[in-house]
Amino acid sequence: MFLNSDIRNLIIVGIGRVSQILFSLVSIKIATTLLSPSEMGRQNIFLAIGTICMTLFSTPLAAFWNRRFHGWKDSGNLLEITKYALIYMAVLLLPISLIGVFINNIVGFGTQVSAGWLIWIIFGGFFLSQISNTAITSFNLWGKRVIYVIVSNIVLWGGLLLSVVFIRNLENNAEWWYSGTVVIKLFLLVLLFPSIVFKLQKKTTKHKVDISSEWESLWQFSSPLIVYSFVYFLQYQSYPFLFGFRADVVSLGLFSVGLNLGLNPMRMFSNLFEEYYNPIFYSRINSNPEQIRDAWNQYVKAYLPAIIAFGFFVIGISPLLAKILLGSQFQSVAWLAIWGVILQVCVVSYSLLNMASHAFYQTKLMIMPTILGAFFTVGLLSFLLPIDPLLGGAIAVLTGAFINLVGMAWQIKKVMPVSIPWKLILIASTISAPYLVTFWGINLVQGNIYLVLAFVGMVFYALIAQLFLGKEWLRNQSQTLPIE
Repeated sequence: MFLNSDIRNLIIVGIGRVSQILFSLVSIKIATTLLSPSEMGRQNIFLAIGTICMTLFSTPLAAFWNRRFHGWKDSGNLLEITKYALIYMAVLLLPISLIGVFINNIVGFGTQVSAGWLIWIIFGGFFLSQISNTAITSFNLWGKRVIYVIVSNIVLWGGLLLSVVFIRNLENNAEWWYSGTVVIKLFLLVLLFPSIVFKLQKKTTKHKVDISSEWESLWQFSSPLIVYSFVYFLQYQSYPFLFGFRADVVSLGLFSVGLNLGLNPMRMFSNLFEEYYNPIFYSRINSNPEQIRDAWNQYVKAYLPAIIAFGFFVIGISPLLAKILLGSQFQSVAWLAIWGVILQVCVVSYSLLNMASHAFYQTKLMIMPTILGAFFTVGLLSFLLPIDPLLGGAIAVLTGAFINLVGMAWQIKKVMPVSIPWKLILIASTISAPYLVTFWGINLVQGNIYLVLAFVGMVFYALIAQLFLGKEWLRNQSQTLPIE
């Protein structure tokens, strides 16, 4: 009543993301308290197994789904397309599981895992995760932001609760910890499936979709993405396997915890912008190059300065986060949070350029920069991990990300000029620079009450900085999806 729809949408998604940021912090505390570094390392390998399956076989399909969602919805063909997508996923599940078991028996994945658990991991990490993620994302694309926020938080908090229950009552290992999220996703998918089908049926027309044409469009759109997604996996998500083979799972557990101390808050903050603005971005673009450029430039001006400012904030509070959130076995790797923050800024910058290539249907532009980044990442990891697993891993991952970003910026100039909001970036850096002082000074603060006061002060300052950066963007928004 008193707020326009743009601000209401941002508030709703913001509340959900505050809860998810809190989850990312609480989950680190619980995991590093209950699991040993070796089991944390194995958990990362399990996640990587699911991720490689999704990367090769379903991520390109999901990207095509997001790009064509509104068109299918408007034409009344979304239900039929959904049926074909489910059949595709189900048909792939068995051969992928058999291939996984074969690889596990021949060379392994860097840790020991039984065939039964491996099939469960592939089912949860590939089939179930992709279907549930797509179903939940569809609520956001429909404009059902309240439902989207609630369901997303149930998956996170419910999965964490079940993981704790499993390892407390069954066995304290990575397999049962991983199972918590799989079980909650399965439960929610069964619960929500009837309502999703009912909503799709209401939007369905008698016009029969030309599925052969859609498959052809999917192949044209996704074939470069398949290559790109695999190489992207090698760059950003293959390090658990390399740690398992070139170092050990204990070092992997320590590395992942330290890096994610900085990465997780940054990723959650990134999703606040992406989940609010991505549906608007995709609904505004069409075949008009000028319209695509305008929509993309507005996104970059809003996103890039904000993520940089928040990065300074995370660096500033990282010593405090380490003291509060990490178990005693992981305190020594808190310094890796800085590398995680810088890495996420590179990843966000790269993803912004990727959105432009998607909008112009020029996904092939992503392949060469990603190949270069993956080549340096895998090569440096293989060379540096035996020397110094923690520092070597950080150097390798960040070097590959930077090379990837520079290469993509060069490539995207072929379809549109790249305009970087240097003025806003300078403002964001200037108003956030005091956090560098808190990074070195917070260790001098004595007493819990002073730590709390320092944290509250930094949070308040961060909110003021974000409002200052976001006010022009919010004022310029005149169109959004309805909230229901």
